[in-house]
Amino acid sequence: MPTWYHRGTISAERPTGRALGAPQWAERRSLSGNQARYERLGKTDVDPYLGGEASITTEVLEYAVLEAPDSVPVLAGRSALRVLRRRATNGEPYAVIRTWMPAEFAAAIPSTSLENASVHERFATALQRPVTGGRRQVRAVAATPQVARQLGIAEGDPLLLLEGQSVDREGRLLEVFQTWHRADLVTFDVAATPGPRPAVTEPHPAEASVGLDQRVDAIAAAIKSVQQSLEAIRASLDEVRRDL
Repeated sequence: MPTWYHRGTISAERPTGRALGAPQWAERRSLSGNQARYERLGKTDVDPYLGGEASITTEVLEYAVLEAPDSVPVLAGRSALRVLRRRATNGEPYAVIRTWMPAEFAAAIPSTSLENASVHERFATALQRPVTGGRRQVRAVAATPQVARQLGIAEGDPLLLLEGQSVDREGRLLEVFQTWHRADLVTFDVAATPGPRPAVTEPHPAEASVGLDQRVDAIAAAIKSVQQSLEAIRASLDEVRRDL
């Protein structure tokens, strides 16, 4: 399965269709690093468009201070706070979030403060360290047995995995996270925009235009690859279900 990393501009829109027989909504969000966009993120995971009558709940499944494994950047081998949460809309789980934070955060962010709450909001209010940057990447993955149980789906069902790190205005690490989203309920709809051009002493408009076109083409190709992978997963699941 390919890995796709994107920095861009994202905004919300209403639901556009259905997938695998379940309701689907569109989610667009900013993955770039400026302060205003990160303030709009609000949470580590997605804030889907759910309509006026939807009710979102967040429950803490696990909360413990332990040694971070080698797979956790920056915190590996150190004592760290590990939190596992599950989000649901109208009682139906749609995301599981695993977050690693520095162990000292536990004193200011107890487990009870994360029920029906945002980790990013706790960073801003309890620690006075709002999220101002970081990195995000999205991958198409299959549900492991543990995640499948937590989301109430079948092992191997398609998921969208959003993972990355968040930092404060001084570049200090706040969290390392992974969020598994149900692919039949959440859609990442991405609009790519070019970043700032590097300063040059003698601008060459023709060359700059070619470079921009190449970057846009590369982003478009990456997005198409992810879409094709998800379609392949959905097609395979449809075949399995027809055989049942």
